[in-house]
Amino acid sequence: MRDRLIKLLQSVPSDYEGNRGVGTIADYLIDNGVIVPPCKVGDTIYHVTKTCINNCPNRYKEDGSYNVCYGTHECEEWGIVELKFALVHIDFIDDGFYLTREEAEAAITERSKK
Repeated sequence: MRDRLIKLLQSVPSDYEGNRGVGTIADYLIDNGVIVPPCKVGDTIYHVTKTCINNCPNRYKEDGSYNVCYGTHECEEWGIVELKFALVHIDFIDDGFYLTREEAEAAITERSKK
């Protein structure tokens, strides 16, 4: 990946968009498939989702293993799940996945109003 980025930087045409400024180079890189994630891979992100509340009678299976309800019971409430950021999350930042706990809590407050 590093080599591809170096190659792209070296190949920016001097007349690209009429300027070789930093903003123009950034535009060129984005136009050629470079993505800039909102945080580092492995950083903690926060997923707002409906989760089974702790006192739910359906929380555990008969064998004692954890059971996720996923909307099948009336025992769910909005909650926050901490995850490690991976590139698969990039399109969902600010749409269920948030970079800070504060943003996630604000999203829960907004969803609870509905």
